[in-house]
Formats: sequence, structure tokens, C-alpha cells
Amino acid sequence: SSGINAEYGGVESGVYDLHFFVAGIPGPSFRINVMNPPTVYSYDYRVGSSPMMTILGSNFGNNASEVTVDIEGCGPCVKVVPGFWELTCYLPPDFENCIAPSPTNVSVTITDDGASATAIMPFNLPPIVLTYYVLNGTQLQIEGLRFGTDPTDLAVAIVECGACDDIQFVEPDSSITCIMDTNIYECNTTSPTPLYLSRNMVIGMGTETELAVASFRLPPSVSDFYFANSTTLVINGNRFGNDTSHISVWILGCSECTNVAIISPDTQISCQISDLSQCLIPTPALLNVHVYSYYTSTPFPLPPIVTYFNTTQSSVLVHGYHFGNNSADLVVTVDGCGSGNAIE
Repeated sequence: SSGINAEYGGVESGVYDLHFFVAGIPGPSFRINVMNPPTVYSYDYRVGSSPMMTILGSNFGNNASEVTVDIEGCGPCVKVVPGFWELTCYLPPDFENCIAPSPTNVSVTITDDGASATAIMPFNLPPIVLTYYVLNGTQLQIEGLRFGTDPTDLAVAIVECGACDDIQFVEPDSSITCIMDTNIYECNTTSPTPLYLSRNMVIGMGTETELAVASFRLPPSVSDFYFANSTTLVINGNRFGNDTSHISVWILGCSECTNVAIISPDTQISCQISDLSQCLIPTPALLNVHVYSYYTSTPFPLPPIVTYFNTTQSSVLVHGYHFGNNSADLVVTVDGCGSGNAIE
């Protein structure tokens, strides 16, 4: 009858004295606790070293011990700073890695003298990158969560390497492919380098760009190689790192190059290769250098192999592998007798 509607914020939450009058004569008095339920209508957040969220609404009070903010599937805020119209909460430390579906709900609960009231609002979580694959020198496949369904909302870039355009969905919301504007193997920067995936999405009452950041390990590259002796292969390149436990070298189809050693961090390694005289696959083979789970393949000319020969008084017919198809590249020598000529 007083016209006060506490549900819609007619008075601020607090303790009030309720006085009764009967025919103008003072009657009983009671002390009551009026608690307006909170309302929420918008939010904004930022990620980084101290991720936080600002919630706009009303009736948040000014006692942090009475306010709880929870993001469904991600956990409660670790610290809350309330104000009557605005509330700031510090998000869980691993908020950026929260794998809950989106949208989820954010709830604000006010508790006072055993009574509680909660306001709930839909909450869009930012995208997250879980893993990626280098399909070839220019094409990437990126997998994660909350990518949406519209490729025009997305942008991908690798720092110091360039943008990844022509985004296509492999699976809605979780997997995309894109094309780099430069060859990843030719990207001249240190590894790892940041990969940024941004998405235009509805945040609160507007549209903002939310960012996912992943550590992108660039594949190694090989510039050249040579044999320091009959068994030691030296490989020059980039992004080999400095931890041999994450490096392996193979002559594909032939053998592993063992005992990998760092000559110069990131740029030069050596390894011990076994006898290639039994490797009968076509030449060139492929020299594969693996660093972590990424690798590069470089053509590797195999040495010639002689299996048998036939002789006449003036010629030798040699049988074997890896002779190539240019006689000018070949030299045949018989120890103590000299070199052959007119090689065909």
C-alpha cells in the first residue's frame, strides 16, 4: 500500500524500520531487511595477465562478501568489486582455456542474512585454439572451440609471417582451413611465434572482436647439407631449436640419421648416418628433419650403387642404381688402370 515496489528497485537494499499506525496512533514497529534482487543487462570483458569482466545492472550492493559471480562451465570469479550500477569481477586464471560451449550463462547472486537472489544472463565465450596442422607450405587447419559458423567473422594471422585468408569451415564452430599469403617454410622469424584468431561476436549489447592466441611452432627449414666424413651428415637451416630430444632426422625409405647433435642452436645440426649402399629406392630420396611434431622434406641425392659389371677388352658394362641420366655427371675409375671415357 505504500507504493514501494522492492522488486523493481523502489528502494535500495538495506535494513529499514517498519512502523504501524492505527487511526493515527503509533503501533508496533519492526525492523525488516529489504533486498532488491540484482538485475544484469550487459557485460564486457578483457583477457590477458589479469582477465576481468565488467557487468552492468543494478542492486549489486557494496559488500563484496555478499556477491558471487559464476560463469557456467568455467567457474566463479576469483574477486568481485561491487557497485550499485556496475560490478567488476576478476575471471578465473584459466578462463581463456575454458572449454564450455557458448553461449553459456553468467549468474550474479546476492546473499544477505540467509536470503539470496540471482540474476542470470547469456554469456558468449571467446574462441579458443586447441591445435593446428600445417597441411602444406601455405595451408593451415586450425581446430578449437567457438569459431561460429560465418567465416567472414573470423581473421587469422601469424606474427611476422602474414595473414591466413580464404577461411573455410571443415566443421562448424570447431575446425577451419585457411591459406597463408606467404609460404610458412620461408617465414623468417623465430619459433614459436604467436598465432592470432579473432572473431567478431556479440558481447553484451554490442559486437566486439574477441581474440584467441596460440603459440605457433613454425616448421624447420633446410637450406643445404653435406657430408663432413663418410658417416657424418651436417644440415644447415633454421628453427631446429636447441633440444636434441625433439629432433629426429630420416632418409625416407632408407634409414634414420642417429646421434643428432647441435652445432649451432636453431641453424646447424649433425647426425650419424649408416651405410646407404643398401638403399635401393629411386633417387633423390627425401631428407626429413622433424622438430617436435613438425617436419620439412628436402630432396636427398643417393650415392650410386654398383651391383655387378661385365667387361670386354675395351669396355665395362656396369649395373646398379642411382646413376642418373646425364653421362656428364659420371666418372668411372678402375684402380691402377685409369678412368673410363665415352660413358653412355
